[in-house]
Amino acid sequence: MAFFCAFTLIDSDNTYKNLTIDICKRRKKLLCDGLELEVFNDPNYASYYTEINILDWARVEYGQELSDFIEKSHTPFDILYDLAKNHSTILLNGDGFASCRWGLRVSLANLNDEAYILIGQTLRKIFNNLVNEFELSSQEQ
Repeated sequence: MAFFCAFTLIDSDNTYKNLTIDICKRRKKLLCDGLELEVFNDPNYASYYTEINILDWARVEYGQELSDFIEKSHTPFDILYDLAKNHSTILLNGDGFASCRWGLRVSLANLNDEAYILIGQTLRKIFNNLVNEFELSSQEQ
């Protein structure tokens, strides 16, 4: 931490800081492209990470019924496990960071740019599977 503090004193024009923020914003855009979503505003956004709330996503795209279905029939761990086991993608749950239980935390500082569109596409695929599962269960009722 002392190194970063000292570097901030040297970088008086914030060139490095602004470059880092631009990289993270670009990666968030790539993630959202993969999710097939507009770049979303996160009030707690710290540039180097973002969080995707699965229940909010379901509610916005399909309504409260899908959100309720996901919450009743799955856990956030189910999604994280699917990502890890079937797609070799590791994300963290948001509640470990004093956020919501259904938030999936994505670091924007650690991977190559290309990884973020793939993470988004993978999450979209899992989300679409949840939608299909919901639609099938609705037809059975």
